[in-house]
Amino acid sequence: MALINCLECGAQISSTAIKCPKCGAPNIIENKTTTIEEPLKPAEKRTKRKVIYIIAGCLIIIASAVFLILYNQNLSGEEEDSSNEQTEQNTIAKDETTINETENKTTTATANKKNQIEETKKKIRNTWYNYITVERSDYTYREAGGIYDLYIKVTNNTDYTLNSVETSISYIKTKGDIYKTETVSFTNIAPHTWVRLKAPDSNRGTSVDYLSISSVQSNDLNFCYTPGNWAANSADPYKCK
Repeated sequence: MALINCLECGAQISSTAIKCPKCGAPNIIENKTTTIEEPLKPAEKRTKRKVIYIIAGCLIIIASAVFLILYNQNLSGEEEDSSNEQTEQNTIAKDETTINETENKTTTATANKKNQIEETKKKIRNTWYNYITVERSDYTYREAGGIYDLYIKVTNNTDYTLNSVETSISYIKTKGDIYKTETVSFTNIAPHTWVRLKAPDSNRGTSVDYLSISSVQSNDLNFCYTPGNWAANSADPYKCK
C-alpha cells in the first residue's frame, strides 16, 4: 500500500482509499482505473446457462448430422459395391449360359452335319455306278488278228478320291469266243476328274467286249466294292468293314 497526495487538499492519503478523509474528495489516480466486478444476478446466470445449453445442443445436433451423413454415404457405398458385385456375377452367369448354349448348338450342328455327310456317303456307296463310270476308246485290229491302241477311261464324279479302281476287258476271237481278259488298274483318281490308261495290246482277237469295273476302294468314302450277289443282304453292303 502506498501514500499519495489528495488532488483537492493535498493531504496524504492511502492509494486504496475511496475518498480523502480530510476533504472528502474522491480518490482519482491518473491513468489508472480500479474496476470492481459486480456479482451476476440470478436471472443473468440462468440466461447465460441457457445460452451454453443451446450452443452445446447445436453442436451435438451438428455432430449427429455429420455422423449420419458419413454413415449413409458409407452404407450407400457398400450397397453400391454389393449391387455392382451382384451385377457382375449375373453378367458372368449370363455369359456362361450363352457360351454353353453356343457350344450345345455348335455340337448339335456338327453332329447333324456329320450325319448328313455319312448319309451322302452311304448313298454314293449304294449307287456308285451313277458316280463312277468306265468307257473304252476306239482301237486298231488286224484282219489276221490282233488288238492295238486300246484305251480305258475311268471317271470319278464323287467328292472323294478313289484310291484304286480295277477294270477288266475281254478280247474276242472271230467266232465270238473270249481269247483272254485283261485287267487295267487305276490309282488315286481325284474328285471330279478322269484318268485314261492304255490297255495291253493283243496279237489275237478281232474285237473287245465285257468292259466292267471289278473293284473300287476309297478311304475317304469308306467304300470297298467287289461284285457279288451277297451285296443284296445288307443295307450298306459296300461300306468297308
